[in-house]
Amino acid sequence: QVDVSPSDLTGDGTESDPYEISNVSELQAMEDDLDANYELVSDIDASDTAEFNDGRGFDPVGADPFVEDNKAFTGSLDGNNNTITGLTIDRSNESRVGLIGFSFGTVRHITLTGVNITGNEDVGGLVGTTVDGTVQSAIVSGSVTGNESVGGLVGDNNNDGTIRNATASGSVTGERDVGGLVGINVANITDSSASGTVTGERDVGGLVGFN
Repeated sequence: QVDVSPSDLTGDGTESDPYEISNVSELQAMEDDLDANYELVSDIDASDTAEFNDGRGFDPVGADPFVEDNKAFTGSLDGNNNTITGLTIDRSNESRVGLIGFSFGTVRHITLTGVNITGNEDVGGLVGTTVDGTVQSAIVSGSVTGNESVGGLVGDNNNDGTIRNATASGSVTGERDVGGLVGINVANITDSSASGTVTGERDVGGLVGFN
């Protein structure tokens, strides 16, 4: 893992000139400017994330803002139809786990393949928790594991969050509120689908665990 600052990236983080991301170290740099706008300019091999942070993997971008000193992701990430392969997160004692941990922002036009993501509550292949945020034109495949609110794409889609034109496939495993696409949905899902295996004990669904 190479420590990269957003200021090292091409662009200035505005909507008109987003920061450009071309490798996994630059992807991790998003956590240092949660209000900025980002775009992928190439496919990204994220297999090295299995070795990040002493084996705990990629550090989710944005955390629960209702916990002191935490801040959610409020910017945007446009994948430009590029693919991130092999993202690994192994944080079984942490909640709000995904590429984006907690989002008020927008994630769109992105594909993640071969994800291997483990968390506790609000665990998703792409986003752990989205509140009033948007996930659009997204594809995720791989393995997602947690305890509560576990989804192949998003763990918890809440409070006017919008998921549109999204697909998840692979295996999703948890105990409660477990869904192939979304674990718990208290918001909006349109034009989306899921396939694969979903395993849980209570409030379990192929598309949504608890709606």
